[in-house]
Amino acid sequence: IKNEINLRPTDEIFSRTARISNGYSVSGFVWNLGVMHDIEFMDKKEKENLAEIRIPRLTIGATVHSNTSFNTRSDIQVLSIADRQIDTIKTATDMRAMGKLPLELNLGFLYNSGHNWSIGANYYFSKWSDYTNGAQIGIDGQNQLIPLVDSWKFSLGATIVPNPNAIRKLFSRSKYVLGAFYTADPRVFSDVQLIHYGVTAGIELPFIKPRNFSFVNLGVELGRSVVTDILQNNYLKINLGLTFNSNQWFLKRKYN
Repeated sequence: IKNEINLRPTDEIFSRTARISNGYSVSGFVWNLGVMHDIEFMDKKEKENLAEIRIPRLTIGATVHSNTSFNTRSDIQVLSIADRQIDTIKTATDMRAMGKLPLELNLGFLYNSGHNWSIGANYYFSKWSDYTNGAQIGIDGQNQLIPLVDSWKFSLGATIVPNPNAIRKLFSRSKYVLGAFYTADPRVFSDVQLIHYGVTAGIELPFIKPRNFSFVNLGVELGRSVVTDILQNNYLKINLGLTFNSNQWFLKRKYN
């Protein structure tokens, strides 16, 4: 990772330019452990002739990884530049340090009706107050790591397909999506935590051809970022996604 800052005064005669270069590499091992379980609301006899997607079920899942250590190697260079003169204010190479990524936990569930709708929720927690990074050293040699706080996010969403069997009606067999989220960001300004919240909506348009299933996804997100009495930012985000699938890769060829 390389960062460079150039300070160029324009209203001072014979002023000098300051250039601060900071490059560092990060290495480490990150692991994630996950578990998922399905609870089906139909006995064995009732689901004998049903496709898997038609069976009502509740899916519960969780992922976790503990505090994870990493190593860093940094190079810092600070220059003062005039017309034909360059002065080295500070230079340091191959500085070794360590850091720690925080504990992360995800818990979620999804209920599928087996017909045309589903609803789910997810809770995310990260203990960013434990985060450390010895590579964030300023030109004065002091650690410039900005203190972070624990963060969390709760999100809720639902989908519905008006008529999955409407082969000739595109908008009847399309999937409509609606969701909402609330996030406590790990960043703090004047002892006030940054908050994000918003709502999302979208549609998945299926295009079915022989042996091919493709989708066009269009989504809209309307949200707000807030630091009470300090910052408020409203935004609108539009997402477009394309999915191309072909089952021909898995068909066995035959010759007469």
